[in-house]
Amino acid sequence: MPHSISRRRSLQIGITGATAAILNGRSILHAHSGTEPNHPTEPCAPAEGHSARLKISLNDDVDGHGISGCIRIRKVGEKVWLNLSPLLLRTEGLSKAVRALGWHVVPGASEVPVPPGRLELEAFAGITTNLVRSVVSVGDGAMSTVGISLRQLFNPSEGGHVAGNTHVHLRSMTREQVNRYLTEIPQADGLEVVFVSYLERALADRTYISNKYTPDDFRKLNGKNLSFGSGQEYRHNFGPGAEGYGHVMLLEMAKRILPASLGPGITLAGTDGTPLRPGIRLAKDGGATIIWCHNSFGSEDIPNWLGGHVDAQNIFDGGNHGSYEDTFYRYLNLGMRVPFSTGTDWFIYDFSRVYVPMKPGQPRTPAAWLAGLRRGQSIITNGPWLEFSVNQAGPGDELNYERPEILNIKARVISRNDFKQLEIIRNGQVFAGIDSRKKDGYYECEYSSSDHRHHASEWWAARVSGDDTLKNELGGKTFAHTSPVYVNFKNRPLFDRDTARGVIEEMEKSTKHIRRFGKFADKGEEERVLSIYREAIKTLQGRLDRIKG
Repeated sequence: MPHSISRRRSLQIGITGATAAILNGRSILHAHSGTEPNHPTEPCAPAEGHSARLKISLNDDVDGHGISGCIRIRKVGEKVWLNLSPLLLRTEGLSKAVRALGWHVVPGASEVPVPPGRLELEAFAGITTNLVRSVVSVGDGAMSTVGISLRQLFNPSEGGHVAGNTHVHLRSMTREQVNRYLTEIPQADGLEVVFVSYLERALADRTYISNKYTPDDFRKLNGKNLSFGSGQEYRHNFGPGAEGYGHVMLLEMAKRILPASLGPGITLAGTDGTPLRPGIRLAKDGGATIIWCHNSFGSEDIPNWLGGHVDAQNIFDGGNHGSYEDTFYRYLNLGMRVPFSTGTDWFIYDFSRVYVPMKPGQPRTPAAWLAGLRRGQSIITNGPWLEFSVNQAGPGDELNYERPEILNIKARVISRNDFKQLEIIRNGQVFAGIDSRKKDGYYECEYSSSDHRHHASEWWAARVSGDDTLKNELGGKTFAHTSPVYVNFKNRPLFDRDTARGVIEEMEKSTKHIRRFGKFADKGEEERVLSIYREAIKTLQGRLDRIKG
């Protein structure tokens, strides 16, 4: 298992032109007690009338070099965080309550106006560092300098892991604002590959500024350790926000599949006579990577996975719709390979990312990164870092045995915030659980076992359990999961009959739902859609019948 946890010096805060008292470097979330920090519900306080100035820099605690990250500041004893303009609000474009969290991006040494007096500061960088809290005193009309040293708790890049976000759109911004947003926020978050995609919705898409960008426009925004890819979200709803055939990302495609949205529920015109399948196949033939969005949202996910037309599965991209059991685990229990992926949909509202390992010297291009994702070598997270292996094989790997073997299973997790428990998953069930423990301002735990001897094909993965009380600094519910390690026995693929029956039943319900809510010009249109489900049902039922025989 790769060793990615960096053991480093304790945090240091250097301040000139001001005085400071280090409070601690602990997480601001107290998950064991089920409480959270006192988040204000009002927006950040305006900067008008601030008569002092603060020069801020975030630095690596080992070599002292400057790094990008996030900071928030308020007067000691007050609840409302300050507006740190001209710094970019990290939660730009999000709700009033989320903006009130007060996090701003520090892209480098930066000056901000602040009120005089005692100020409380909190800072971090991405998901890999500790969170530092301090108090500074600044004089009226004075310029003070604060250098905050951040300790790296783990370093995915030591194992070649590159963080990506597969699903981003932006709206109601100017081009100048978009360029700044996409330049500063991914670097502060530690994202290295970001896919910003085109989509259509009647009338509303007039404000979709990211639609106006070409692949060349995105490439011009590339920077050190940051590359942009493009694509489109191809989708169908039966009404505004109502579930239809589903949404799918078509990434790094040769050309757009138009129209990008289907059916009168989104376009306010036409019929529901075009399924997603033809567009998906056309994009895939053109070299696109196909990622199903929003977990189980939509009915055409199952037949397209069974037909081999999807490359990866997103979860928690635009909310917490569904669970791992709804899609990933069922598909895996039918013997399919299912790479885990995630993104954030509208804006980069969370730290959600998918890590994919890349070889030393390999160009960090979106296309090369997607190739690793398709191989299933991924880890998804919005905070905790996971390491996992079975007989030294990692996520996406296959082990093939002709006789039962002892499996040596190892896992480790480390996180700035509490994750409650590390769980080892076998065929969709919790095989073992290990509680988190706090250590030196962060949380961690490890698992190692050689007690299991397999007697059939199975898949293994690691995840953190989390719960609704465990959230990161942006208010996101804590999650992390590895893609599986596949253990094949005597070349007999895993196939769970109960899962197959349940999936068939769901597809049958989908056909009834489509008949009820679909608007078709004629029976031919309706049949074009329903035939996709009938074909998948027939294929899966045939596998069930062969096993019975």
